[in-house]
Amino acid sequence: MKIVANEYVASQNEWKDVLLLSERVGAAEQAKDSFLFSPWDLDMVDSIGKGITTGHQQRAAIHKKSEAHIMGNTR
Repeated sequence: MKIVANEYVASQNEWKDVLLLSERVGAAEQAKDSFLFSPWDLDMVDSIGKGITTGHQQRAAIHKKSEAHIMGNTR
């Protein structure tokens, strides 16, 4: 995953928010637990809305998966 996406996930110590990411960037290949969207698709609003309205506990669970992936693949 590209460093900026990794840094975002790693920096979410308190809020545990999920990553919303364009499916066209390189980091999307490894960010399978993130909410991916196409910048060319008007339906991307659904993906962004999902990221915003997902409950805190579910966001924390998704964050935990993303964080485990990053920590296991970047050392």
